[in-house]
Amino acid sequence: MIRTYCHDTEKEWDEGIPVLLFAVRESVQESLGFSPFELVFGHEARGPLKLLREKWLSSEGDSNILKYVMDFRSRLTKACELARANLSAAQTRMKSWYDKNTRPRSFSSGDKVLVFLPVPGASLKARYYGPYVVEKKINNLNYVIQTPGRRKKMRLCHINQMKPYFERNDFPMSDNKGESAEIMVTEIIKTVEVCNGRDADSLDSVPHSKLRNSEILKDLTCKIKHLSEPLQDELSSLLHEYSHLFS
Repeated sequence: MIRTYCHDTEKEWDEGIPVLLFAVRESVQESLGFSPFELVFGHEARGPLKLLREKWLSSEGDSNILKYVMDFRSRLTKACELARANLSAAQTRMKSWYDKNTRPRSFSSGDKVLVFLPVPGASLKARYYGPYVVEKKINNLNYVIQTPGRRKKMRLCHINQMKPYFERNDFPMSDNKGESAEIMVTEIIKTVEVCNGRDADSLDSVPHSKLRNSEILKDLTCKIKHLSEPLQDELSSLLHEYSHLFS
């Protein structure tokens, strides 16, 4: 709320604290069914307009203090009982929603992870930093992470702040796109070897580094004409999209 207040009004964060606190205290909490102010004081928060309305509509006369105190205690007790019941139901509901998309995760000592941490110099912003190394596991939800280069060299992090870090070499080409790309590369190498007067059956003995990419790109249509049209279009678009990789 402070971040939104600062961005929308372009004011200093401390100027909005009284207003934001009043908004929080008088707002009905979904999990409780009551506002925090009502649970503490037994009645709704009275803003300037509400006070003025009560003044206009109030009837003159002596008030029964004892009756007011008894009614106040009764209202407060009943509100607290209802709040506990609402909170229990809300926790069960939120847990079922949360568990729908959860996947069990676990890290071991020595694993590399990315950690969601505040941005230095901008405490209201955060992003993933790393890779950092897991020092030890406290329980299923909390881990001690080595964070060199930051103010705290060791940091206790919740698992929701962490995600696994994969080295570039850790990604196997096992999906359909990877297999398709590998097939296309193999077919190109075979075509080039045939065009150069070499036997395509000896492909396994030819290192890929001997392939001259610049010559293929100059006459790409000829080099891939043996492939099906959809495969030609896909390969051509990929080669042109990443032409900076093929000198």
